Amino acid sequence: MNEKDVLEARLEAILSHIGWLGKFTLRSNIIMFIICVFGAMNIGSTVFLAAKMDHTCIPSEDLTSNITEKCGVNWTDLQTSLISPTKDNKTLSCEMYTLSSLLENTSCTYWTSGVNDTNRSLTTETCTSWEYDQSMYESTIVSDFNLVCGNAWKTSMSQFLLMVGVFLGAMICGIGSDRFGRKTFFAISILVIIVSAGVSSLSVNYWMYALVHMFVGFGGIGLCVSGYVYVMEITSDKHRVFVGQTLQMTFSLGFVLLSLCGYLQRNWVYLNLAVSLPLIVLLPFYLWFSKESPRWLLSKNQTIRAKRILQIMAKANGKEIDEYFEKPNVHETPLVKPDEPIIIDSSQKNSLSTLEMFRNPTLRKISLILFYNWFVVTCIYYGLTLNATALIGNPYLNFFLSGFIEFPAYLGSSWVIHIWGRRPTIFTCNMISGISLLCMNLLPDDLSILRTVLFLIGKFGSSATFGCVYLYSSELYPTPLRGNGVGICSSCARLGGMASQLIFMLSQINNNLPYIVFGGISALAGMLVIILPETKGSKLPETIEDTEKLYKHRNVTLVKQFVPRPLRKCV
Repeated sequence: MNEKDVLEARLEAILSHIGWLGKFTLRSNIIMFIICVFGAMNIGSTVFLAAKMDHTCIPSEDLTSNITEKCGVNWTDLQTSLISPTKDNKTLSCEMYTLSSLLENTSCTYWTSGVNDTNRSLTTETCTSWEYDQSMYESTIVSDFNLVCGNAWKTSMSQFLLMVGVFLGAMICGIGSDRFGRKTFFAISILVIIVSAGVSSLSVNYWMYALVHMFVGFGGIGLCVSGYVYVMEITSDKHRVFVGQTLQMTFSLGFVLLSLCGYLQRNWVYLNLAVSLPLIVLLPFYLWFSKESPRWLLSKNQTIRAKRILQIMAKANGKEIDEYFEKPNVHETPLVKPDEPIIIDSSQKNSLSTLEMFRNPTLRKISLILFYNWFVVTCIYYGLTLNATALIGNPYLNFFLSGFIEFPAYLGSSWVIHIWGRRPTIFTCNMISGISLLCMNLLPDDLSILRTVLFLIGKFGSSATFGCVYLYSSELYPTPLRGNGVGICSSCARLGGMASQLIFMLSQINNNLPYIVFGGISALAGMLVIILPETKGSKLPETIEDTEKLYKHRNVTLVKQFVPRPLRKCV
């Protein structure tokens, strides 16, 4: 057994000995945590950068000067409101009366009291310029690029393109971090955010902004992909779940802090720079204090470098690991302690074709249900998150609550999933999300507080499902297909993120339509999960036969989980 094999076999023991609360590990994780928080803020910033602003049509100078001279009135908001027709006692913001009809078919009484005593009809035309209400926002891309009326769809399109960036980033950054290293691609992702956010702030038109800002999504998800893998690889198996859940909460904290930043800075250009430029300061700290993943280095046969980094980690944490590097005798196991198992990489097992997930009936059924669940949970998560400001009420408070609700969702689901099981937890969370979003359709806009409560319950359900579905998926696939299976699930999730913004475009037809769609697909996802087997307390399946055996016993656990004990004999 060569030095590389010895080090690979002892890596878990070394990481456990080094510990996760030491100086090096804490420093690396905290720096990465802070950077990922800014990554989440940059992805979520679109809710304020592209926030809708109330607007009214601007009258022509010919009209204002003519009426002021003819009727002797000072032009105010009252006169401005009279240039557009009304519907349901609201002044339309995309249509205005033509100049000729206003001059020929109105009298001075109309401009002072709003009563058209001539009884002549007024023809309308589409507005070409607008004045924006700055009581909530100083400026957004909506006001700078006039994304209203016929161009209103472009705000959702910019968010859709951001999700395209997330989709591309998840694929490319995953492949890139495997090929070039976790640290390298994490740093590249930081640079992508800095450059794209900076350039998008200088945009001179909508398409320049939308296409450049798409790379913010690319870099933001790149931080998550590279960062999550890195943290998992330098943390011992005992603490991976806790550290992984902590890193997952960077999005929650990022959204909460973003609402505060948005409240303090209401100009979209300065806000965009405020959440991206701090990464310029954090990048040198990351490059200086963080080291490449020893596990990745070993996979690339860079044994000497991996050994040196492990020694740096151990020294910073006040540990000695020289004994772990001693080569075993021929008849010795390669481990320091005889009771520690040899870690065998899954790539050494018999490999199976990815197509086997679709050839085998059991795996095909499991895969399709998981693909749909990943698609749905991500679709609803991003659909609600990036449109939280569309709710009636203070947009900053609504977005704050939308981010804050994720904390109890993640913490609660991580506890319940170990007590009750994976399947009932995901089923319940999906149903909670689906029912609450469907109920929003039953409430009028006047009951804004109740609608917001139902919205937050829906966000709670989707966030809780998000925290469970990754673990559940990894426990259903056999070892040779686990990586590919979860990878395809993740791709379906990114498609869900893109679809979320297309679904929310339905709000231009009816405000409740997106919530009806989200509620329906969430309820269906919950019901489909019932078909899957429970994995709580089961060993990870090593072969397809193990998965099939797990699937055949699904009804036994179904009764235990969902039927109260006194009624089980009747089932």
